[in-house]
Amino acid sequence: MDAPSLPQRAWDCHTHIYGPWDRYPVASDAAYQPAPAPYTALLQLHGRLGIGHGVLVQAACYGRDHGALLAALDAGAGRYCGVALIDAHTSDAELRLLDAAGVRGARLNFVGHLPGERDPARLRGLAERLRPLGWHLLLHGTPKELLPALDNLERALAHAADGDADPVLIDGLRLVSRELLGALARSRGEVPIGFSG
Repeated sequence: MDAPSLPQRAWDCHTHIYGPWDRYPVASDAAYQPAPAPYTALLQLHGRLGIGHGVLVQAACYGRDHGALLAALDAGAGRYCGVALIDAHTSDAELRLLDAAGVRGARLNFVGHLPGERDPARLRGLAERLRPLGWHLLLHGTPKELLPALDNLERALAHAADGDADPVLIDGLRLVSRELLGALARSRGEVPIGFSG
């Protein structure tokens, strides 16, 4: 099979690294036990597809052990950036270490079978700790699971519009917000929606 024709500088915007197991094992009580998908296999796949860059998202089965992610970011030498899993126990020193390694966002799991903080007040506290780093948040869950976290989205957009935020970005977020709320209303919380940004 021929590789698809992708635009130059194409990015894989969400992928995970699993293993190699002898260096980066998954705990026996992890939320799930994935098949191996080491960084070397990802490089081969991206080479065949013509993908030059990517976003490596910390897998929930590793929890806060970012060893596989950090090794892949280091080996990629700038080709990839990362998204970490953080919680209230993540220290500022850990955040700085992750940032220096190429992490540019944090994933918050709202999916019921995955570990993660769900309390909106604590999540806002985590988000505030990321602001100085300029990281984004990746919200992982179904509309029904995400609705409590998105409850204040319009208020946040209004606050951002009053500051020095790019008006085009704010308009884009408002459009996404309207579309999301419309999808939530139509789906009754049963249709998964992916966020990335």
